Amino acid sequence: MFLKSTLAGIVCLLISINSVANEKTDVVTLYNGDKITGEIKEMSAGLLHLSTDYANTIKIEWQQIAHLDSRYNFELRLTSTERLYGNVAKAEKNGELQFTSISDIRSIALLDVTEMRPIEDSFIERLDYTLGANFQIEPELRTNRIDASIDYEDQATRTNINGQVAETVTRTTETDSGDTLTESTSSASVKFEHQRWTDRSTLYRTVTSSYEMNEALGNDGRFSLGLGLGRYFIDRPGMRLNASAGLQGVLEKDTLQSSLNNNDARLMLQTTTTESEVEGNTRSLESFINASWHVYEFGDNDMDITISGNVYPSLSESGRIRANLQAIVAWEVYNDLYWTLSATADFDSESDASIIEGQPPSTDIPQDTPISSFDYNVTMGISWRP
Repeated sequence: MFLKSTLAGIVCLLISINSVANEKTDVVTLYNGDKITGEIKEMSAGLLHLSTDYANTIKIEWQQIAHLDSRYNFELRLTSTERLYGNVAKAEKNGELQFTSISDIRSIALLDVTEMRPIEDSFIERLDYTLGANFQIEPELRTNRIDASIDYEDQATRTNINGQVAETVTRTTETDSGDTLTESTSSASVKFEHQRWTDRSTLYRTVTSSYEMNEALGNDGRFSLGLGLGRYFIDRPGMRLNASAGLQGVLEKDTLQSSLNNNDARLMLQTTTTESEVEGNTRSLESFINASWHVYEFGDNDMDITISGNVYPSLSESGRIRANLQAIVAWEVYNDLYWTLSATADFDSESDASIIEGQPPSTDIPQDTPISSFDYNVTMGISWRP
């Protein structure tokens, strides 16, 4: 019930966000003299996307444009990889635009512009968001996953929040009585990252926070909060590569510990845990290394490839290391609707499985689902990216 209410709230929010738009007052003048009035959505891959009242969104070849005039602000990326933020207006010469920022006024050749995107004035209008549903169906395995993400970016910051909920149901062999046994595991995560820079081409400061739960790894809940530094190594139209590193504090609760009474826990885990850990809470300090690679192209059918990975060597638990990897490929099959193929993998060298293997068998330990140090899934589905 809670999940349905949450999803309904997300959908309503996204619909309300999508309803906000600029007035269609931008004027595009072509070399043949035609003038088209509408709302500039973006320019990428040599095509200007212009929303009009009479023809929805049309695409105009960039080299056919002689002048642009708008009362709104835009982000421009030039062939030199320079980023500019300000107003664009009609220039005196064909093939040029007049660019005005807080500290600069100059003319820029249109062919020197590789990307152009509106800078919205309100917070809501600056949000980019995605909502997706993925699934995998096999004779012995079924995985269902729901993803959602929100991005906010301005001249000096970038903020990302993404979350996912997944359930995997595995069919096992039939019992002597003829019944088919099934086992299910669930996982969920919410991750937050805020980047702030003075010069994006150099270092940026990052604040990260996350909550994760994964029954397959014996993780009954983990919260983290960290600080670090990062850098964009590639930041040009069609490709973005950045990495960051830092320190984070972790508070986690383990399934094995919470399933034992205090007496059993003290007896079985006295060599590996403290008294506070027996109560189900473990505090630790980790370093983190993050890398993200995003490749995208625009055309009749947009395509996005995103690969991100994280490594967490523990500084307070000797020998422990955690890691996760995610890869997503998305193709646009219809306006704002994408077919997606995604793969995720999680690893924890000190999951509850390693504790169980190091102890003698005990019938006092309830274990509803198999626990391992490695968990992965591959799914396909659809996503909505307005």
